[in-house]
Amino acid sequence: MPALLATVDLVSQWGTFMSDLNAAPGITTIMNALGVIGAVIVVLALLRWLWDIRRSGSFKGSGGGHHKLAFSVIVGSILAAPTFVIPIFLTILDLLANAVFPFLSHL
Repeated sequence: MPALLATVDLVSQWGTFMSDLNAAPGITTIMNALGVIGAVIVVLALLRWLWDIRRSGSFKGSGGGHHKLAFSVIVGSILAAPTFVIPIFLTILDLLANAVFPFLSHL
């Protein structure tokens, strides 16, 4: 059976992509705008969640809207920090893939 990939390294590929992207003119402005948009999404989602809790009178009312808050925080975080959040996520994927692939190669 052919050997699978020796190691998975998504983080270095993302780093290469981001360094190439940062070399483009005007990218700093775009990254700053994405950061502001992401922060606004997170703040508005948090305020909406708190308002819904206030209206319902408890954390349990109509599900509390926790899933909407979580989704908005995830989207806002990705927009706000593509040089921080995405590498952390890719590092976790690297660790999982590098832990699983040796077991798959022995099947």
